Amino acid sequence: MNNSPAPESPPKLPSFAHAIAGWPLIMIFVGGALGGLCGGGAYGLSMALMKKRGVTAGTCLLSLLIGVAGVGLYFGAVVALTVAFPDLFGAKS
Repeated sequence: MNNSPAPESPPKLPSFAHAIAGWPLIMIFVGGALGGLCGGGAYGLSMALMKKRGVTAGTCLLSLLIGVAGVGLYFGAVVALTVAFPDLFGAKS
């Protein structure tokens, strides 16, 4: 029989923290799988930051900046794919 105490679960984050961290997930609707990858990565990083340091003004600001970086990464990937595969993205005549 194990008499060790159960590990404490981390405190739950308020719903506004999920909204602040989750706004990049909008890219799923605009960018499909690539948008979901960038948006989900930004959301995961933001939530990890907020769970580790708590919900403060600083972490909210960093979370918004992480989201902006995710959007920038998405557009950078789109440009890279356009340059790498011009026939797929070129105008049809």
